[in-house]
This record gives sequence, structure tokens and C-alpha cells, in this order.
Amino acid sequence: MTNSRVLAIGVDGGASGVRALAVRRRSDGFLEAAGELARRDHEPFVPPGEVRDGCIVGLPPPTTSEIDAARARVRATVDAIAEAAGGHLRIELGVCWPGHKTDDARGVDLMRNGPRDLDLLDELEHQLVERGFEFTRPLPKLASDGVAGALGELWSASGALRGTHNALYFAGGSGLAEAVLVAGRVRALDELTPRMPKAFETERRRSLYGTGMGRKAGHGTPVYEDLLAPGRWSHLRVEGRPLLAPRSGQRPIDWLDCLEPEHARHLLVWVADALVDYIVDRMRRLSEPAGIVPERAVVGARLGQFIALGGIGKNLGERISTGLEKASLPADFVRPSQMLEAPAFGAAALALGLENEDCPS
Repeated sequence: MTNSRVLAIGVDGGASGVRALAVRRRSDGFLEAAGELARRDHEPFVPPGEVRDGCIVGLPPPTTSEIDAARARVRATVDAIAEAAGGHLRIELGVCWPGHKTDDARGVDLMRNGPRDLDLLDELEHQLVERGFEFTRPLPKLASDGVAGALGELWSASGALRGTHNALYFAGGSGLAEAVLVAGRVRALDELTPRMPKAFETERRRSLYGTGMGRKAGHGTPVYEDLLAPGRWSHLRVEGRPLLAPRSGQRPIDWLDCLEPEHARHLLVWVADALVDYIVDRMRRLSEPAGIVPERAVVGARLGQFIALGGIGKNLGERISTGLEKASLPADFVRPSQMLEAPAFGAAALALGLENEDCPS
């Protein structure tokens, strides 16, 4: 097999695992997969409470176990890239990773669902070079998983953001990744003026306790990330009992399989109403200062898959549609996406320098 061909590879890092995908650009400008999605799962890592809930200033330095977990994630990422590359060593690489980035955007200094890694890109480059890889252009800065996911939905040939000018994007997995499409460009919430607070910073205004659902005692009012990220559902209770019952040894977690059957009705009511409330909140924050009116909301990752499913997912979709109509939005405003590789497509788009190009759609 020749190594002369240059591959664009996008990496999607997350709390539960890392995915890598080789892509090529089609004649119409859109991106398509050039191979199978490569995945490596991680052992769970729960950061100390002050890291999960605190601010960057005053955080303790990473512990030995945190450093070890971060290095294990880099090794897994190298293995996934090598599998996606299929023997080709000349690559253009883009990486998205959750968490707050360091000032140079080459590391992560705060992560709610995984270990911090202040030297992530440096260590990744070092290990890839040791494995014989050559970079044909400098690695772009680490991207957020929200921005990468939205770019993937915009630039992938099967993306759900194609044909839109302004839109919302969020993806529920271990956390809730977020971005917005404004005038055909994907923007992080931090880039907006005024800055839009993220889902983990925004409390849901309506109480859940009237339906017997709430967080663990002492954890306060739920924020939207806790309500819309399946990975956070383990913090919630229905009438004092856990919403989920994780299956032993299940990797990656299938949250639908972990749902206690008697809680299904509670879950669909809770998720649908919280989702509509969240969309209305985002719409208001975009329209008031700048007059931006999103045309749709694309929901990706496991949450998108859940909404798109038959059975309980069908009931959930119907309740979402009803809630949207009550909020004076089209019943089909929410577009669930089952393209789990969207962030990897978006990271590859960054590797190719497409983030500020006009999309063909």
C-alpha cells in the first residue's frame, strides 16, 4: 500500500471514547468518508468535585491518576488515527475535544466529564511522529465538540445543517455539545456578542419536582446539560429511585437499554419539555441583541439517535412537536441526526481549512 496519498483525518475525542475518520472531498465540495470510523473506548474518569464544578482559577494540579488517564486517552487516539489511516502516513489532522481549552488551544484545562490534559496536542503530535506519521500542514487548534459537530453536519454530504443559513446545533452524549450557525458560519457560543451561556451554566426555569423527578439531594436545580445529555441522567431520580440502572461492563453505555421500563413515560415528558424550553431560551438569546432567527435545531449524538428511534423515541418526537407548536415554532423545527461521526467530519473540515469557506449548500 502506498503512503504517497495525503489523507484528511478528523478526530472526535470524548469522555467515553475517541473516534477517528478519514475523509475525502467530493467534486461538489462536500465531504464523505474515505474509510470506516475507528473507535477506541476509554475507562471512565470522574474528575474531583472542584474540577467538575469549579472555575479554572485556584484548581489543584492534576493528580497522578488524572495524568495517567489523560495519557491513556492520547494513546487510544493514536491507535484510532493509525486504524483510520489504513497504512497511509502523510496526513492532515484536525482534533475536537470537550472541555475548556488552554490559552494556546493546544490543551484542556477544565473538563467536566474527563481528565484535564494541558499538553494534549503536543503529546499527540509527538506520539504520531514516533509512529512514522508526517503532517502536511500544522495541526489546527483544538476545537470544541460542538463546533466540530456543527461543521460536520454542514459539510458532510449527508449533514442535517445543509441548506440552512442560521440554525441551532446541540448534541447530547456524556455532556451537551453546542454551537450555532450564523450567516452560514459555525460559531462557538463564546464567540457571540453578548456571550451566550452554555447548557451547563443555564438552569432550567421550570421545576421538575412536581413530576417526582429531580437531581440527587443536595445537588441543586438541574441545568440543561443534566437534562439533555444522556450521560448525565444517572444523577437524576424518579420518586427517589435512579432513572437508569447501568448494565455491568457495558462499554459504550447504551442509555436507552439502561432506562428502567417504568420510568419511560417520565423520561419522554421530561426530555421533550426540557428540549423545547432550551430551544426557546436559545432563540430568545439570539433574537434580542442581533435579530438572528434560526431556521431549525439539529440534535445530534446519542440524544439525536434517541429522538429518531421508533417506540419511545417516536412518542418523544411527537411530544417535542406538540411543544414546539405551543411555542409558535414549526412542528418539524427539531431535526434529529443519527450521524454519530459528525464531529469527526467537522474536525476533518478544520484540517482542510474549511471553517471560513462558503459551504456548497
